[in-house]
Amino acid sequence: MASLFDIGKSGLQAYRQSLSVTGQNIANINTDGYKRREADLGEVTSGQGTQGGAASKIGLGVRVSEIRRSFDSYLQNRSRTATAQFETTDAMVGKLRELENMLLPGDAGIGNFLGNFFGSLQAVAAATAKHLNYHAFNNNLKIFSEEMSKEASHN
Repeated sequence: MASLFDIGKSGLQAYRQSLSVTGQNIANINTDGYKRREADLGEVTSGQGTQGGAASKIGLGVRVSEIRRSFDSYLQNRSRTATAQFETTDAMVGKLRELENMLLPGDAGIGNFLGNFFGSLQAVAAATAKHLNYHAFNNNLKIFSEEMSKEASHN
């Protein structure tokens, strides 16, 4: 039969190990990615091992049966989903910025070429000297077509 001192000693050792786990939790409270750990204590019975050679059903003390990480799969799945949605949205915003830069008014933007194209088209329709305006329209149409081809080849 195990002595009371052996049982007490096993209890102190188990709680010392549990306090060590608690200390690690406190020390790492602000560490990104650290998961809280818990120590599970279990009874030492004669079938699990003896202290002092006892072979009866009397408890022989306590031991740390397992140290496990606290884990919340729901929160981790939500975090993964949010990250994936952010990445998708971020990629879409990048493409929209590229499109916006192409269409915004400016000397090199498609908006400028579209404005020249439709201005020439309107001049052809409204002018009396259609021959001169037709050449300007045709030239702007050619420039617009080249710019659209360049943009299409970049994407």
